Amino acid sequence: MTTYTPQSSLLTTDPLRVDTQAFSAYANRLGGARAAETREYVEAVVSGALQLSIDPVVCLAQWALETNWGRSEWWVRNLNSSGIGITGDPAQNAASQRWHTGTTSAYGHLAHLCAYIYGDSLIDYWPISWPDPSDVDKRLGAPIRAGYRATELDDLTNTWAIDNKYGQKLASRANDIVRDFGRGTYWETEAAVEPEGDDSMAMTFGRVPKPTMTVMIVSKPANTGSAYGYDYVPGGRNIIGLVHHETQGRGSGKFYHDFFSCPNGERCKNALVDFFIDRQGNIFQFNDPFGVRAGWANGGGVGQAGGLEGDGPAFYARFGAAGINNRLVSIEYESTDAEDFTAAQVQAGGSLAAWIHDRDGQPWDRHPFVPKYGCVTSFLHYEFGTTNCGKGELDDITKIQAVTKGIMRQYQEGGTGTPEQPQVPPQPAPAIPGGLTLAEATKRFGRVEKHTPDGKTVTGGFDPTGIISLAWAHRSAAEGIWPEIESWWELVDKSGDVRHLVVFANGWLFVKAAPRAAWTWADLQPVALKEAA
Repeated sequence: MTTYTPQSSLLTTDPLRVDTQAFSAYANRLGGARAAETREYVEAVVSGALQLSIDPVVCLAQWALETNWGRSEWWVRNLNSSGIGITGDPAQNAASQRWHTGTTSAYGHLAHLCAYIYGDSLIDYWPISWPDPSDVDKRLGAPIRAGYRATELDDLTNTWAIDNKYGQKLASRANDIVRDFGRGTYWETEAAVEPEGDDSMAMTFGRVPKPTMTVMIVSKPANTGSAYGYDYVPGGRNIIGLVHHETQGRGSGKFYHDFFSCPNGERCKNALVDFFIDRQGNIFQFNDPFGVRAGWANGGGVGQAGGLEGDGPAFYARFGAAGINNRLVSIEYESTDAEDFTAAQVQAGGSLAAWIHDRDGQPWDRHPFVPKYGCVTSFLHYEFGTTNCGKGELDDITKIQAVTKGIMRQYQEGGTGTPEQPQVPPQPAPAIPGGLTLAEATKRFGRVEKHTPDGKTVTGGFDPTGIISLAWAHRSAAEGIWPEIESWWELVDKSGDVRHLVVFANGWLFVKAAPRAAWTWADLQPVALKEAA
């Protein structure tokens, strides 16, 4: 087992795998604030550190130390993950930077570490697809101007913080993390899915080019909730993969742009996709995949609660309800179940997918499986929704993944770009979030009464591949509480559409607000109470 000392390196070629869900849940149990942002920060800083060869345990140790496990004023108020700009001077403290999402906070932390490790050469190591380091860290130049350089923990003593024991404290926190949340190294725990002798840390990420496309952003009214076919995501989406759809009809890029647009499009109020690829392989961008609009595209089934198949349960268990649309790009292909994608569509889809997957630092040789997440990140729509969309295109998705893999290899370590057949080893059934056994989850979840519009009542319990069950387990593990389910209501609105509302004992509300919307957690506090909170 790894043991940290003040002389431990900030960089690593053999990173420890950390149970990030358990880490975030522990912070929440200690009374840490901003649970959602904590989860987002932890995932982002670990992923980013791996791309930079920075030891992710060091990042988490510094967060735990600087924020007092998410309880410090500067984390609660500003999402300051590492004490950047907190000097002890009241005026400087008050003027310190504020981050708005866990992800941007992680970028800021990593940028500041890079300034210490690489000095003014940091730009050579910073992925070009990431935000400008001087934007996410307004004090980026301070350690460079001061001449601070760091290769080991103790180099941060009396530089990052005026504390004679800072390196020792970091080592102590790091050892606590190893003891409580360590799960072996990536190479040890991924032996079953990695070729022997492989070393993805030698790959270079962020070089796959964005394919040529026509940008035609769909017009929809702005909202800061869930309406007009999309959910608002403060700070923007953190994309890690994609879902492939088929249009089940014919139409040009202009036709489908207008189809989703307001005020007159047929799907103005209830759907939005990110990209469309026509039969000639032309790519049309309808939505900014990294912006604040997460379209209602990848989840649910029309008129039904939605279901999980194939690789869907493992992803849902890992990323929860919000992951389907917030973390996955949607691509519509002009096609029907009765026909194959054209060669041009396969090439275009593979090029687009390679760009998306590479931006997240995913190695080509595992695609579509991503070891750092423990699941696949390339899907067909039916894997998340009660729909047949994509069931007839399993051969096409394999072709697209082969093109994706070849392009990723070409830019990550050199190659010809020739398609590489995707191979995903058999995966065990996804673990229930929180490490619960099926019996434990069943007991904690309890029994639910589902009330249907015709006045009937149906009872049920925990389903290890069910959307409601896995969403509950994912949130419960993250927040360290396990409320029982109470009731599930199917409600019919004036238009005849069915909406779903699930109520838990502690007041959690899980809703499907529209037939084409994905399930999401809702906060239905009265406005007056919310403003007073």
